Amino acid sequence: MHKIERVKAALQGEEVDRPPFSFWYHFGLQHMEGTVHAEAEIGFYRAYDVDWLKVMNDYSYALPPDIEFIEKAEDWYRLEPLAPEQSGFGEQLKALTEINEALWGEAWFVDTVFSPWTTAARLSRGDLLFRHLQENPEAVKHGLQVIAQTLADYAVAAIERGAAGIFLSVSAATADLMSEEEYVTLVKPYDAMILEAVQHIGSFNILHMHGDNLFYEALRDLPCHAVNWSSRYTLPTLVQGRELFQRCILGGVDERRTSRLTPADIREQIRETVRVAGSRGIMITPGCSVPTDTASRILHAFKQGVEQLRTG
Repeated sequence: MHKIERVKAALQGEEVDRPPFSFWYHFGLQHMEGTVHAEAEIGFYRAYDVDWLKVMNDYSYALPPDIEFIEKAEDWYRLEPLAPEQSGFGEQLKALTEINEALWGEAWFVDTVFSPWTTAARLSRGDLLFRHLQENPEAVKHGLQVIAQTLADYAVAAIERGAAGIFLSVSAATADLMSEEEYVTLVKPYDAMILEAVQHIGSFNILHMHGDNLFYEALRDLPCHAVNWSSRYTLPTLVQGRELFQRCILGGVDERRTSRLTPADIREQIRETVRVAGSRGIMITPGCSVPTDTASRILHAFKQGVEQLRTG
């Protein structure tokens, strides 16, 4: 099967010659121009021959020029919606354009978008975001609303540049950070804004549930085509997740220990995943980013593993 054909079939839960696969890691190129980032992503795609490419996005969200970080709760009121090119992701958009030219008709790629909560936490320091939420919840809500609108507009622009969809990393839906009620009432609406913005224009929008002790029941109604999480470390299992979300599931490989595994370990994890979860409606991926220092011989085992599952 052609790569795009294989991915489409997996998203529809149809029979495939083998499950599609992909993996990703942070390149640390946020200080470089978009052209350099594009070259790294394209080179990564060619080296490991993944079925689809998750483009990393490590550029920083733009603050007003006279603010280095959000220090006071009132500072959240200083944020205003930004055009995609002004959001701090202008170089990322340039990279997406070049990646699209290189992969056009050959494979899909998705662009990474970090949730409004994740973005807000990076704009402040330490536990300031939680402190601000207690001191002045309306100010924080204003900031989250502005960030969500900016990221939603950016997500649309990414698809207009050729991305098949977005990979939305949601980090606050975990008992390690807040209660489920707090997530649902204070944070989830802003996560939903982004996925809703691309719901009808993206073909491959992925919800990534980041962290452990997830509020996965609270996320089941977010619009997306596929769901990814660290299923080897937190519930739900892959089988439970497919039943819960009724969508394609992405996972199977231990991302936290990837750099310490052998190629044989990776291949066995892939076989085990398919034995347990089947070969339909699933793509073989890690549960999150793999360590950047993972040896290439280990990463090549991903394709070796799925090729051993080939039918026909």
